[in-house]
Amino acid sequence: MRLSKSVWLLSILPTLLLVGCKEQTPKCSDESTKAVIHQLLESRWKSYDGSDATYDIENIRTLGYDGSTGIRQCAADVGYTVYPKHPNSKSFSHRKPVTYTVQITDDGESVYVNMMGLR
Repeated sequence: MRLSKSVWLLSILPTLLLVGCKEQTPKCSDESTKAVIHQLLESRWKSYDGSDATYDIENIRTLGYDGSTGIRQCAADVGYTVYPKHPNSKSFSHRKPVTYTVQITDDGESVYVNMMGLR
């Protein structure tokens, strides 16, 4: 009887160790998540006549987390001001609510963010 408990404990121990080492999906407000969002915003507005822009992300909220897929559902308010390169164009600012998902790539090396609502 004692031997079977030891065997059971030895068989479950590697599983517990693997669970402890599993890569965790960054939180919605994590710096790595916000860095990807800034990259998404920058790539969106760089294509706008090569304009310069500033961005901010506020009111970040976690809407949900699916532990089986490691995907976090998030929401935030994104503000941006675009400074057009053309001398006759005026800068413009806008703030809008967005939703996004955050997950880690299979190799655990990168954070993947899919943003919706930025039209």
